[in-house]
Amino acid sequence: MIELTGKKLGEYQIIGRIVGRSGSDTARPSVSRVYRAAPSGGGEAVAVKVFSANLLSPEARTRLRDSLRVVSQLRHPGVAPILGSGVVEGQPYIVMPYFSAGSLADRYERGLASSLNPSELLNELTAALDVAHQRGIVNGSLRPS
Repeated sequence: MIELTGKKLGEYQIIGRIVGRSGSDTARPSVSRVYRAAPSGGGEAVAVKVFSANLLSPEARTRLRDSLRVVSQLRHPGVAPILGSGVVEGQPYIVMPYFSAGSLADRYERGLASSLNPSELLNELTAALDVAHQRGIVNGSLRPS
């Protein structure tokens, strides 16, 4: 997978990688990497998710393309919108809002989640998943954190 930190991708300047809680993605090959980026003309930071086309079979690439098309049409407060997409060096990418609070686990570690009502949180999560499932989208990377 290509490294994009410091490069320009369309209208975005890639600032750096966003690494998951494990701190490393070397345990198994990942089919995607997520970067934090800044719009060239100013504005709020975004997250750019780049998919490794060489780790995906042709069928998986087709499923990814079809899924992203459906996801781009979802409208729900619990589903991050796709702001843009493209291909860089043969690898497809999508642009989404950047959420600086991080994952739910990150928020708990920093003491930012103590005011969250678990029941409300679960209701919001299941409502967002329901919207996606009704459109045939299954989130294969949903984690408890």
